[in-house]
Amino acid sequence: MELNTPPADVARLGLRAMKTIAAADGEIYDLERRFAIAVQRHILGTDLDFDALQPVGPDELDKGIPAAFRERIVHACLVAALIDGEASAPELALLDAFARALGVPRDAIATVKLVDEHLLRFRTDIQRSTQRREVCRARAIRDTLSPSSFASSAANRAA
Repeated sequence: MELNTPPADVARLGLRAMKTIAAADGEIYDLERRFAIAVQRHILGTDLDFDALQPVGPDELDKGIPAAFRERIVHACLVAALIDGEASAPELALLDAFARALGVPRDAIATVKLVDEHLLRFRTDIQRSTQRREVCRARAIRDTLSPSSFASSAANRAA
């Protein structure tokens, strides 16, 4: 797959989209910032101040991104949303709005939402099983260290 370098105005708009997604949950994390810098250095060949870029809305994105770059920008935004460990609900909602505006299939976004739901169930299940294990461990320790357990243990050894 050949990656054509987008024109400077398209690159700038794409970076603004990535920043808008990264900031959607209220904070731009270091991994998101470093990802944007790496994209600039290795793909776009730009050196824009990521923190100084203004947010962009779906309509402006639609007007400024040629068809050849639309899917790449949505996928870059998806990676930006996921790079800090998980995509937040605000990031996914904005990403979905970008994909709709650009006419890009939203399959990858739907998959991320599905995975996120399964991860939540998985984490909840692990939490429950961990709590049960801790309760059982605490009971075992309590029963092992109780005075009556020492007495019965000593009686069993003496017999």
